[in-house]
Amino acid sequence: MLAVVGMGGIGKTTLVKKLYHQIHADFKRSSFLENVKENNIVEVKNKIIMDLCDSKLEDPTIYLRCFEECWTEMKVLVVIDDVKETQIIELLGDDIDGIKRSENGSRLIMTGRNWKDFQNVILEDGKFEMDGLNEHQAMELFSWKAFRQPTPPRDFASITNEVVDACQGLPLSLEVTGSWLFTKKSPQEWKEGLSLLKNAKPFGGDCIENDKLWGRLRISYIDLAYEDREMFLDIACFFSEYNSKFERGVTVQKALQIWKVPSQYSSTSSLQNLMDRSLVKVNDKGNLAMHDQLRDMGRRINIRSISSSSTLDLSHCKSIESLATTLGDLKHLRELMLERCENLKELPQSIGSISSLSILNLSWCKSIESLPTTLGDLKHLTKLMLEGCENLKELPQSIGNISSLSRLDLSYCKSIESLPTTL
Repeated sequence: MLAVVGMGGIGKTTLVKKLYHQIHADFKRSSFLENVKENNIVEVKNKIIMDLCDSKLEDPTIYLRCFEECWTEMKVLVVIDDVKETQIIELLGDDIDGIKRSENGSRLIMTGRNWKDFQNVILEDGKFEMDGLNEHQAMELFSWKAFRQPTPPRDFASITNEVVDACQGLPLSLEVTGSWLFTKKSPQEWKEGLSLLKNAKPFGGDCIENDKLWGRLRISYIDLAYEDREMFLDIACFFSEYNSKFERGVTVQKALQIWKVPSQYSSTSSLQNLMDRSLVKVNDKGNLAMHDQLRDMGRRINIRSISSSSTLDLSHCKSIESLATTLGDLKHLRELMLERCENLKELPQSIGSISSLSILNLSWCKSIESLPTTLGDLKHLTKLMLEGCENLKELPQSIGNISSLSRLDLSYCKSIESLPTTL
């Protein structure tokens, strides 16, 4: 068992993905699970069983038994990318020693940002801590992005050294900054860019590493035209998620159709500009993809722009399958309207953090099967509209904690057979 640990943007996913493609043919079965932290654990389990056992997980309660059988009976390779400690227990069970004792050559590789998530599972000698690129590697990567050649021109050699130092060996920062400075042709523009990098203000993220990195990445975002910024935020908030088939985002063609409007604005050129600046990529399935640090930064920007709003109305948005966990940051939100979001499958647990929420309308959200347990934390919720949620099977017991609830509409919820005893 191996844990690859390092801060976001340092290249953990790139490294294990390359390793996976090099060695997976040596195993009878293999599974690569990318960006697990952001995904529904049930979907992750389904993919593991499908990849390893070539069967669909009909009963979630027998997942561990199926996984252990595949793990012990065949030589398999499993890569779990960007995972948290609680998810490790969910995916591997309590009998970690049983997995360690496997003698058939099966291998497990995991990645994450914090060693604490793995130290109860993996011994110290199974820890691989990633460092940033060395000076030569950083200079070459940056130069390819900024100059389209492996070394900087003589006139830019000195300032390039300073810019590379400011990026601190992080591949993501080097790529985005280099692509941004490629559009700046004069030494004076580079000096101004260097000043912005050195004086980048903390962004106020979840940890000090995010603060520093997002501050640098945001410079490239601010330099975009208005239409390009809006497209970047669309991709960060809606198009870079895993869908129910465990594929990231949507295809380029589908996204361009969504952005197509009767105006002089060219969505094709805007998307190409984002790709040229290393802010967006297209994965091997032809879907839009974005590094999780860029995605998280974009969501934080979007949340800040609407954080003081009292109403969020996403009614009739039929393409939405899930909502970002940053929904919980909307501390002033009083009304959340999701009526007829027919493909919305779940709400994030973070919704319980919106303490001011008084109205939640999920009418005719036909794909929702359950509600988060944190719903009971919404002490000021007065109206919960669930009319037409025909696949909703039950209400959480915690709903009884909502003492302010005055209206609960369960009309046409034909799959609900009983109500919580707390009501």
